[in-house]
Amino acid sequence: MNVKEECQKDKLTMIALHKFIEESAVAIGLCLDGPLARICAQAEVNRSQVYERKGQIERALERMELPGPGRPANPIGATDPPANSQEWELREKVLLYRLEHPDAVVVHGRDHATYSNGFIRFILDPGDSWEGSPERFCNLVDIPYPTFRSWRKRDEQQPYTALQHRPIPDLLPTASEDFRRIVQDYAAWQGSLRDFLGYEAVRMHLPPAQVRRVLTISGMVPVKCGKTPRYRGSTERLCPGTVLVTDGKDVEVVLTAGGQVLTYNWQGMVDQATGCNTAVEVTDTECANGVRHAFKESCTFLGRSPHALLHDNKPIYSDKKLHDAVEKTTRMIPATLRRPENKAILEGAFGKFEQEVGRIHLDDSSGEALKKSAVAEILRAYTAGSDHAGRVEFDGKSRQE
Repeated sequence: MNVKEECQKDKLTMIALHKFIEESAVAIGLCLDGPLARICAQAEVNRSQVYERKGQIERALERMELPGPGRPANPIGATDPPANSQEWELREKVLLYRLEHPDAVVVHGRDHATYSNGFIRFILDPGDSWEGSPERFCNLVDIPYPTFRSWRKRDEQQPYTALQHRPIPDLLPTASEDFRRIVQDYAAWQGSLRDFLGYEAVRMHLPPAQVRRVLTISGMVPVKCGKTPRYRGSTERLCPGTVLVTDGKDVEVVLTAGGQVLTYNWQGMVDQATGCNTAVEVTDTECANGVRHAFKESCTFLGRSPHALLHDNKPIYSDKKLHDAVEKTTRMIPATLRRPENKAILEGAFGKFEQEVGRIHLDDSSGEALKKSAVAEILRAYTAGSDHAGRVEFDGKSRQE
């Protein structure tokens, strides 16, 4: 049982934690009596930051374990060992896979890691047939439970598949052994190029730029080049409502009472000429059905159908029902690969949302608290968007400007 579970279920741990917090508050002169809004006001801290820090503490406590009676103290972050042969075999398979595939898990810091599609598929397959609790399974394979849950949800819509090895180009007989080794390693690598450059640089004792140069010379990575120039007349400003842009974004909702983190998809649809949001659709995952509903809502908002709908290259946009519904009146256009500016009007809106709003925190301790916290989050989002916003009377500038 980890420390978070101890704090939720064990009275002794709960009282000891309360005593520790009480003594610490007295030491710095902080009064913890009264509602949270009053405490935050007295301490001059932002309430949304309190919820964010609470989530960080809970995630840290989930990785710690208290020693039980008669047991030696375990180091911080230690987990229960496998209890039977099935659990030992599962852990052994995962460790062997990670040894054979260094791209499977790349750790970028204390709380962030990236996983290859092949490793995700390798974890999901035994996870589907696992008879125990999913939390125990995640403990054995060393994957955070929220991450595993999001993999399962996405796999239902877009199954994860391991990438095929890249073809090895013909190399000159004069190529060195190190040159060949780098090319062969990258051919089997399933992660990102950036992760490979960092891994191979340490392994080969070379700077990352030199590793990239080897891949460029061999033809496995294209030569870096600047973007093609924009000639006069090559860009045309279209009339409002001519082209709509759509994309999906994950929005995290934190239930503060239970510590549960929910993820929903925001299917946005924006007019390319004006940046006006013509539709907002919320679904469990990014799916063709959500795009279809967002398109229908946009047509109602505009009073007519747009000439074109710009989208990315995800498989959901190849759905036949979606094409049948949209292409009666509108042409669907996939965005150009490696040209993020195609959908910049919507990508910028998603980035601004992360900066201004970020995670949504709802207090699910009671029905009344849930209602009030929902209203508070709506007002927080509104004030974040209106602060420093341009005003008509100031020619589009804010009061401060």
